[in-house]
Amino acid sequence: MTKTAYMRATSKSMAQPTMNTQNLSSGNHLDGSFTLQDFHKLLNAESHIFIVLLGSILGGMIALAIGHSVQASPVNFVMLSLIPIGMSYILRKVYIYTLLNFKD
Repeated sequence: MTKTAYMRATSKSMAQPTMNTQNLSSGNHLDGSFTLQDFHKLLNAESHIFIVLLGSILGGMIALAIGHSVQASPVNFVMLSLIPIGMSYILRKVYIYTLLNFKD
């Protein structure tokens, strides 16, 4: 990699967020030729902590509301514990889908 290409790949602009292209399997995208699959891979590689936390909180509230009205048993406890995990996963997938398909 030449010094100019390296400078373009590592330059940080305040107006545009930088993307880590080294995790993409389709090669070096220094010319800016990203495909939809590349963006999908890049978004799936990020953690999206706020969205996951929001989904966990919402799922926990739903699990508490359901758990308040059912009898305590190990099976119910496990099923109610899976609600926050599932809710955060679904909310993250919806967030990624929205980012990829949003049009002005």
